[in-house]
Amino acid sequence: MTQKQIVLSHLRKNKSITSWFAIQNYGMTRLADIILRLRKEGHNIETKIMKHKNMRTGKTSHFAKYTYSEHPPVGTNYGLCFS
Repeated sequence: MTQKQIVLSHLRKNKSITSWFAIQNYGMTRLADIILRLRKEGHNIETKIMKHKNMRTGKTSHFAKYTYSEHPPVGTNYGLCFS
């Protein structure tokens, strides 16, 4: 399986993924690029910026959580024309 196929399969099964999860479980370090390619193919993947506070250092970090939806959001089919 390609990395793109692995990520799409994971998203379809689990509905979301983060870069840290992709690194730990699949050894993928460029998740954002894979998500971009999947979006270009027409997959509906949303990005939500999450925050996490490190209890040891007290610093807050931000990361992207990608969420998959089988159905496109309402209003994305306005470009269709019927004669």
